[in-house]
Amino acid sequence: DRTLIWQLPDATVLNASLFYNKGAWSAKFDVNNLTDEQYFVRGANNGMMVGVRQPINFEFTLGRTF
Repeated sequence: DRTLIWQLPDATVLNASLFYNKGAWSAKFDVNNLTDEQYFVRGANNGMMVGVRQPINFEFTLGRTF
């Protein structure tokens, strides 16, 4: 942060996505934080708030165009 109060540890986060399209249909599968890394990010108030990000999570999206 601006005042150098916080020193957060480094982390490498891996996110992955798979896509599939066939005709009017589409599908997407997302994996966020694939290695289940615990990592922190600065938030509002010029970085004076620190938040822990989500553990591994999955999202699936199915769509159809008309």
